[in-house]
Amino acid sequence: GVRVRQYEVSRQRAKVDVMARTKNASSQSIDATVLVRIHDREGKVVAQGEKAATIDAGKNSNVTQTLTVESPHLWHGLKDPYLYRVEVELKQGGRTTDSSVQPLGLRYYSVDKEQGFFLNGESYPLRGMAMHEELIDKGRALSDADRLRDLEILRHSGLNYLRMSHYQHGDYTYNYCDSVGIIVYTEIPAINYMSDAGTPLQLYQHNAASQLYELIRQQYNH
Repeated sequence: GVRVRQYEVSRQRAKVDVMARTKNASSQSIDATVLVRIHDREGKVVAQGEKAATIDAGKNSNVTQTLTVESPHLWHGLKDPYLYRVEVELKQGGRTTDSSVQPLGLRYYSVDKEQGFFLNGESYPLRGMAMHEELIDKGRALSDADRLRDLEILRHSGLNYLRMSHYQHGDYTYNYCDSVGIIVYTEIPAINYMSDAGTPLQLYQHNAASQLYELIRQQYNH
């Protein structure tokens, strides 16, 4: 329901588009207001906006606002995993009817085929491991406490990069990696080869594309 897109990020300023997808399930149009605030780590509001919208009966409406953060504190991996917090409120008649809080690590990056990965303009070699969510006697039925134990083991190994194999991992893992500065590579379960089980190739491709679309939508703000 909330997408936070950052662009034109530098040490001088960063632009942030915050899109709130609203839904009116009633039989008449509704006048609403979407409020957006970006807080720094100490809770100070560093950027904010407000936008009114009329949502037609039975319709969805995307309400987008562009905010600018001046002199942003950049998220810089293990060295400085600084996170802002984006708060979005949907109001109707002065009353908050819905709200959402999203993480925001402002950063920019690039990849060079000869020189590797760069984070915020600095060379940042990626060294890490692949992780499956599995535990003896539990299989994939892990608790967040189990995930925390495994993630702490990996973090203390000195890695700065984690490959989440080969399926969707939960928000807990993404939030942890954001908070401690681990860069994530994530993927869908389309690996190795397609079995010759009579599944039409077009159906397989459609399923893979659908999973990829869902992964991007679900974890975009990370």
